[in-house]
Order: sequence, then structure tokens, then C-alpha cells
Amino acid sequence: MTRNKFPKLIYAIIERPAVRYLIVGGSTNLALLALYAGLTALGVHEVTASSIGYSTGIVVTYILNKGWSFRDKSTHHTAFIRYIAAYGVGYVVQIAVLYGLTFQLGLPHIISQIVAMIAAAVSIFSLLKLFVFRPTPDLRDR
Repeated sequence: MTRNKFPKLIYAIIERPAVRYLIVGGSTNLALLALYAGLTALGVHEVTASSIGYSTGIVVTYILNKGWSFRDKSTHHTAFIRYIAAYGVGYVVQIAVLYGLTFQLGLPHIISQIVAMIAAAVSIFSLLKLFVFRPTPDLRDR
């Protein structure tokens, strides 16, 4: 691969919404996992610590996903309401997985939290792509 093609390849990869979502989500979730670990080390209950991190993540990722990952042009009012709904579903998924793996199966809570974050991320991406930031048809195309 020549030198010119390498930056073009990187650009083509980063132009995909799924890749941008992974970059935003991956970096944000690493920070939120550190927050979770810190809170639980201070004695905060696992579900409470997960909820605090999740709430913080909603605001940060909304700004980054709307503006960069999906490059959405809809109003904040419409997009944010849908975003909250998608993250509500993701929250239920995350807490259910965390609870089931930690309290029902006895896995270490950090491992359970990582698995729960991945399960929530997959469900949220699907909802963001299909429901929140879906492309709106251009009236000129009719």
C-alpha cells in the first residue's frame, strides 16, 4: 500500500457511522468503567455506581454521537427525546445483565459490568441507527 492510499483508507474507515460510534462509545465507556470501579471501591453499590456512570454517559455520548458519529441535522428536541428512549432500553439491558451475572451467577461485578456495557452498546447502536438518527427522506427525492 502506498503512502497516499493509507490516509484515504483510514478516512474511508472512519467515515462509517458504526466505526465512529465504536470510537465514541469505546473511549467513553473506558472512562465510565474507571468511574464505576472508583465508585465501587469507595463502597457505592454496584447498581448505583452503574446508574451514575450510565447517566453521565448519556449526556457525553449524545453530543458526540449526534454531531460526529451520525452527523444528524434534526433538532435537539426531537433527537434528544428519542436518544433518551434508546438509552432507556439500553439501561434496562445493562442493569439486567449486570444483575443476572453478578447476583444470579456469581461472576465478579467488574466482569459483569463489562459484559453488560457491551450488551447495552449493541442494543443502543441498533436503536440509534434505526430510530434516533435515521436519515430523513429529502422531499426533492419524491
